[in-house]
Amino acid sequence: MPPIIICNRLTDKLLPLAGCAGLALYPFVFLLSTHNTPLIRNHEAIHIRQQAEEWIVLFYIRYLYFWIQGRRAGLNWDEAYRAIPYECEAYANEDNLFYLDNRPKMAWKTFLPR
Repeated sequence: MPPIIICNRLTDKLLPLAGCAGLALYPFVFLLSTHNTPLIRNHEAIHIRQQAEEWIVLFYIRYLYFWIQGRRAGLNWDEAYRAIPYECEAYANEDNLFYLDNRPKMAWKTFLPR
């Protein structure tokens, strides 16, 4: 199921308060109007697929766990965010607009730290 994209004046007001330009909350993707691009939509669609695989709640628990682990390892807020395996997969593949057509299940695991 493709994500439901929401991009309007309300998202333009609320997303900056959350410190982000896009947010994937299954099955919705909320975007700033200035960031409503194919790359960002694809990045967030990758997160929607990840969330579906992880039964949504497990995705958020692990997402927070990975971020906390990064912070505990001495990374700053942004570095910890970028080190989250879900984000690593999304950033690595956001420019491949056909990535989700052939994405292996649980592909984010290839980005786990060794």
